[in-house]
Amino acid sequence: MRQVVISLVLATLMGVASLLSSQAAVSCPENTEELTFDTHYSEGWGITLGNQRYQAKSQLNAANVANLKLKWVYGLHSTAPRSYPLVTQDTIIIGDSGRGVVALDRETGCEKWLYPHDGYIASAILHARLGDQDLLLFNDRIKGTFALDASDGSFVWHAVVDDEPLPWYSGTPLVHGDRVFVPVASQEVGLSINPFYGCCTTSGGMA
Repeated sequence: MRQVVISLVLATLMGVASLLSSQAAVSCPENTEELTFDTHYSEGWGITLGNQRYQAKSQLNAANVANLKLKWVYGLHSTAPRSYPLVTQDTIIIGDSGRGVVALDRETGCEKWLYPHDGYIASAILHARLGDQDLLLFNDRIKGTFALDASDGSFVWHAVVDDEPLPWYSGTPLVHGDRVFVPVASQEVGLSINPFYGCCTTSGGMA
């Protein structure tokens, strides 16, 4: 059910840029426009920092939903998306597991940049501000937390939890001030099939 909901959310965000117009396939020239973060959506998997999932700015209602038309399509590399996109006024940034983090032009669907990543992107894409630099953060389910430069998708830093034998980064971090709070689960239960392993020493935590 969770995967179905995520797929529907992705389809909605990518398809409702216009309620009244549709667009045929477009040729995508080299995109040199910078991403802007004057406004962005959302703050994480729960939409708001309070995790209410309330769509305060939605323009969809019972009167206009029948007017929805397909504007453009992006084909995901994976059939099991587990990443919530980040939407700015001009760009949609998605985690496409097995391919990477992709910045798409909101109007045309054309690719602005790609950060190649062959791992399992398993969180919402988050925005953070570091001085005059806009960062994007996400969790790889196994490899830890990554930060990218939002302007071009280049790598900035990568962090892992050292205190857990088999950390499982399956939750979305929280950005607050100059800190990134990362929920950590454990894969250690999988080792219980080994009768000689004294499972388990961890139960997850926060980093």
